[in-house]
Amino acid sequence: FTVIGTDLNGCSNTDSIVVTVDSCIAPIAGIGSTHTTLCINNCINFTDLSSGGTPTVWSWQFFGANPNSSSSQNPSNICYDSTGAFNVSLIVFNAFFSDTLYLTNYITVDSCLLPTEIVIPNVFSPNGDGQNDIFGAMGSGITSLYMEIYNRWGELLYQTNQLNEGWNGRTTSGTDSSEGTYFYLININSEIYKGTLTLIR
Repeated sequence: FTVIGTDLNGCSNTDSIVVTVDSCIAPIAGIGSTHTTLCINNCINFTDLSSGGTPTVWSWQFFGANPNSSSSQNPSNICYDSTGAFNVSLIVFNAFFSDTLYLTNYITVDSCLLPTEIVIPNVFSPNGDGQNDIFGAMGSGITSLYMEIYNRWGELLYQTNQLNEGWNGRTTSGTDSSEGTYFYLININSEIYKGTLTLIR
């Protein structure tokens, strides 16, 4: 702003002052990331996607991660060493306002185990020769198992929830089962497998 003063004799002088007018716009917090699903012990990068007024200060919280906080605008190399769903929050500030964004279960961390390959034979021969004497499921990544064996009349002959046990061809009373067709129901890692098997002496 400039002011000019003039007296009756026509003499004048000038003075000025600068006044800065700011928009005073509040920031609106926004969060982005390279991905939201990752394998355990992997890391991701986060991006400030805030809009509105320009933030000058950032306060991040990464629940369940290492590191679990950052004051960078775009934090990188945020790592997760346990499985689950994790929250992320961001508070942004400028000279006039602040805004908070809290995202529940924003990051999902998976164990990323290789798919389990299950092998269930359809024939076994429990004759004591050391070959195919035990019937059971085999495969990698089996963490839980429950197995039941039935005869053709629907009678339960055998059951187990032990990972390293199988049916030896005997009934619950210890009697050898006769040759023929039997039925199995196996729950492996909460997935059900049903089928028939042939017992050969």
